Amino acid sequence: TAWMLQHYDSTPQAAAAGAVPYLELTGTVVGGWLMAQAARIARDHLAAGSTDDFYKAKLATARYFALHRLPRAGGLAAAITMGSGAVLDMPESLL
Repeated sequence: TAWMLQHYDSTPQAAAAGAVPYLELTGTVVGGWLMAQAARIARDHLAAGSTDDFYKAKLATARYFALHRLPRAGGLAAAITMGSGAVLDMPESLL
């Protein structure tokens, strides 16, 4: 977000070129945060003695998200901050 705001006034095209990966990154990070909150609640219920499989499933899905979805955040951040040239270098006549 800081990069997008910093570059929008001087090079709005660069910021716009990163818009789609920015939205993907936002969804990934917010999803990870929500999954972490759900995992914390599930852990607390299980620690209190619950045997409900729902809570076990929440821990499993949070772990999956952390290991399979969150690692993509770094690549999305790189696409936002360093990928505009690949988008903007193509002449309009080739679009």
